[in-house]
Amino acid sequence: MHPRIVNERSFIFWLGLEIEKARRLRYCMSVLSMSPDGFDRQATGSLQRIAALAADATRATDLLVVRPPDSVAMMIIDGDLSSLATILKRVSLAVQIFFQGNGEGRPEVTWSAGGRAFRRRSPRHSASSTRRSTS
Repeated sequence: MHPRIVNERSFIFWLGLEIEKARRLRYCMSVLSMSPDGFDRQATGSLQRIAALAADATRATDLLVVRPPDSVAMMIIDGDLSSLATILKRVSLAVQIFFQGNGEGRPEVTWSAGGRAFRRRSPRHSASSTRRSTS
């Protein structure tokens, strides 16, 4: 198993921690869920292999989870909404190359995908947060 593919319980745990950290440190993170259209385990190999290909096409800080019966979810650290399309293309290309090299005969792997970005927040400076106490 790929070291960045975790079970669902671990994924939810790390996702909760990362959302709080991203809010506190004001960086962006995204969750992307992908499902190959017309997925057939016998014809296209295991979902675990697809997740491993997706992991290889993402950064070392990103986590993935296999969500049976037919999807892979990714936690993309410091990935804002504008970068999700590029990430999806990179992952899709890796999977497509695998299927073509495997003699699967599928001309194109299409995906259904959805994502959610947790955006950076601008710092809020209130009088109480910037005032120093003097004694």
